Amino acid sequence: MITGKFTWAGKSSDDFKMKMLSQPTFSSPEKDETANSVPGRNGSVFVPNNRMNDISASFSFHAMIVSDFYSTIRRIKNWLLAPDGYQPMIWDGAADLTYYVHLSGASLSFQQLSLTRVLITISATIYPVAYYTNSLNEVSVTNNQVVTNNGLFIAKPKIRLVGSGNAEFAFGASHLVVKNVTDQITVDTLDGTVYDSENNPVYNELVTSTYIDLPTLAVGDNIVTLPDGWTCYMMMRFGEFA
Repeated sequence: MITGKFTWAGKSSDDFKMKMLSQPTFSSPEKDETANSVPGRNGSVFVPNNRMNDISASFSFHAMIVSDFYSTIRRIKNWLLAPDGYQPMIWDGAADLTYYVHLSGASLSFQQLSLTRVLITISATIYPVAYYTNSLNEVSVTNNQVVTNNGLFIAKPKIRLVGSGNAEFAFGASHLVVKNVTDQITVDTLDGTVYDSENNPVYNELVTSTYIDLPTLAVGDNIVTLPDGWTCYMMMRFGEFA
């Protein structure tokens, strides 16, 4: 049964006694492309810019007032607005997908309807790719294992490599070269970041690959090659159009 419940930043809308008033309507991601006119040729020539634009969507909720109106909306504001950037959101209408959503202070409005209820309107900015929820769990990957990207796009995984010294890894057609690792590093291709085991940024110190060359997983099969003495854990991030 679809109730409109969603999770955001580690908490559920149920924690705030919120109920979605109607199922949301999503538009589709817009491809970022340039239309060129060519003399003597009908129509246009479309040149892709290899990216998609965000999606905008609005959601309306009723929430039960706990204690009083102002303390209720403070709790909800602090929950929704504290995180920066995109945050993962799962709603029970499509629990197999995880959307990455951004909210700002301008995204929220509150109207007291009665002594017990408040109307909440949320305008969200949604990342154009929705990830398969089951591909966001970290899993162990062994040497020569075939990783199959069953999504629609080249995946930008989060990879944790445990080992020491210098090493070269292959993830399908992608390669990663690291140096002077003491115990482990975490490579996040989506964010373009590399961290050590203490969460210190170590991109320049430990990785010889450039940002655009951080590992990706092509659609279809990818063979992972690990050097001796290293173990690998991956969050795959397979997805489709949001």
